[in-house]
Amino acid sequence: AGTIADADAALARGRRTTPACPCRVCDDPDNPANSVAFRCQLAVDDEDDRVLVSLIPEPPVCLQIQATLSARTRTIGAAIALQGAASIGFCVGVAWPMDGCHYPAKIIRYDPEELKHMVEYDDDGVREYLTLWDEDIVPLDGATRRGVLGLHAPDLSSFTVEDAPLPRAQSDIRRYISMDQMVTTFGGPETDWVERGFAPHRKGRGRPPKH
Repeated sequence: AGTIADADAALARGRRTTPACPCRVCDDPDNPANSVAFRCQLAVDDEDDRVLVSLIPEPPVCLQIQATLSARTRTIGAAIALQGAASIGFCVGVAWPMDGCHYPAKIIRYDPEELKHMVEYDDDGVREYLTLWDEDIVPLDGATRRGVLGLHAPDLSSFTVEDAPLPRAQSDIRRYISMDQMVTTFGGPETDWVERGFAPHRKGRGRPPKH
C-alpha cells in the first residue's frame, strides 16, 4: 500500500513522477518531469495546494500514477498490478473479448520498469506480459488485498504468495525477493530462455480466439 500512497500524494501535488519509483518514466533522467525546473514551476502554479494532472500529460506520467487513475474503470487489474511483485502466485482470469470469456492464468513474473506482469495460461501454458491495470481481469482466488486502493478496492479475501502451492509444472520455480523487485529463476529446460532474455510474443489487443 506504500507505493499507492506515494502515487496518490504525487498525483495530488501535480507531480508526474513518484519518489523512488522504479518504473521507466520515473527512472528516466531525460524525462522533463524529473528536472528541477519542472518542480519549481509546479511550486509556483500550485496556489491551491493541489494541481490536477491531465490524463494525456506532457511530460509522461509515472506508471504507478497511471495505474491508480485506471482504477476507476479497471479496479481489479489496477489493484493487483499495484501490488507489484507481491502479486506473483495469484490466479486470475484474463478476458479474451473475441472468445467472450476469461481464461484462467497464473501470475509468474513481474517487470517493475514496465509495471507489467507475466501470466501463464492454464489451458495451453502460453506466457505473455500484460499491463494488468489496462486489462479486464477477474480474481480467481481472492488475489486482491482489501484496502489496497482505499474506496476503490474490491472486498475480497486476503491472499499471500505463500498460501498458494505451485502447480507441478512450476515446482522448479525459485523466487527471491529484494525490496519491491522480484527475480524469478527457473531450473531444468526453462533455464535457456531466462539466460537469453525471454521476450514472449505479445498477442494483439483484439485477442483472436484461443480455440
